[in-house]
Amino acid sequence: MLVILLAGGFAAVLPVHGQESRPAAASAPGPQDVMAQAMEELDQGRYSKALDLLTSIRPTYKDDSRYYLALGRGYLGLKDYAIAIGAFKAAIEREKDLVEAHLRLAICYGCSGRAKEAMDELEKAVRLDQSDSRLHYASGLVRSQLRQWDQAEDAMRTAEKIGGPFIDLVKKKRETVEGYQQVELQAAKKRRDAIDAARQAHDLDSQALATGKDGITRATADRQIAEKKYKEDRQPVQKIYDDLYLQIMAQYAKDKPPESLKETDPLEYRRRLADVNAVLTASLFEAARARDKAFAEIDRAYKPIVETIDATLRMLQKKYPEDAAREGQSAKKLAQAEAEDKNYVPKPPFDLALALRDIPVDMGRRPTSQPSASQPSASRPASGGAGP
Repeated sequence: MLVILLAGGFAAVLPVHGQESRPAAASAPGPQDVMAQAMEELDQGRYSKALDLLTSIRPTYKDDSRYYLALGRGYLGLKDYAIAIGAFKAAIEREKDLVEAHLRLAICYGCSGRAKEAMDELEKAVRLDQSDSRLHYASGLVRSQLRQWDQAEDAMRTAEKIGGPFIDLVKKKRETVEGYQQVELQAAKKRRDAIDAARQAHDLDSQALATGKDGITRATADRQIAEKKYKEDRQPVQKIYDDLYLQIMAQYAKDKPPESLKETDPLEYRRRLADVNAVLTASLFEAARARDKAFAEIDRAYKPIVETIDATLRMLQKKYPEDAAREGQSAKKLAQAEAEDKNYVPKPPFDLALALRDIPVDMGRRPTSQPSASQPSASRPASGGAGP
């Protein structure tokens, strides 16, 4: 009597107690046995060995979706995401409703920095199976990477509600996301407050600069107005003097002794001429004195006005460069605050690739029907075991 044991796909014949031992001819393992061994290697994290085994049975499983799912798991385990993506897409082409392939494809996208594409695949997977907590958990991870905080929390809470063997990990990640969200909200508020403060300071500096510039313009205009009024006020005084001068000179011409007297009575001529010249000099002096007195009155009224305007203008002109420099500095600070907010690159709350790769395979779920001859052995489903 013989007992045949299968170990690693190879047959061995062991003797029953009391019987003689006979050597048995070794037989090559079948495709299902190789597939089962490959799945065992995947579950143990020996991805290169698993891929070697899978490659050897490709002709048998070239049209089997779960074969490509297994291939994808191997390359995902080796972090060869580009090839893994191709394998998972091949699995989906052969079985569009293969949830595990959609999930693993999403994981590849997430590990490759393609979060939006990962989210697209996860949405497809959730539509296919809303009862798989892994899908909601993965959605929460990816949405947190996309900074869709509320949706991320909702997805993780849904995963917790559904439950599963890794529920403690889900809860821990959700708490991490919630805590990080608060930190991010506070940081965002701090950046907004910095922008508001910088904008307020810049507005005040801009207003001060504009006020100073307007003050210089108005003071300059006031100076010009004062100068114009000064000239206008002097003009009638000067005109009165000019008219009086003409009158005095006309009277002088009349009062001047005739030239004929100079010949007939030179002494009388000189006496009369001296009298006329004395009157002329006195009249001109009096006219000039009246004019200068009027000018002095105008100057006394004009001087304090001009001095005030000039003092204001000097003060504004001295202050304007300082205001301009201050406005330029506040404008620079505002631009820096806005640039820091715009260019802010948030630090992820966790390593998305590592978190996704930790998602277990199949969650202990098993197919409801046995695989066909072209599929992996019934001893282990193609999606069974630990991640990737």
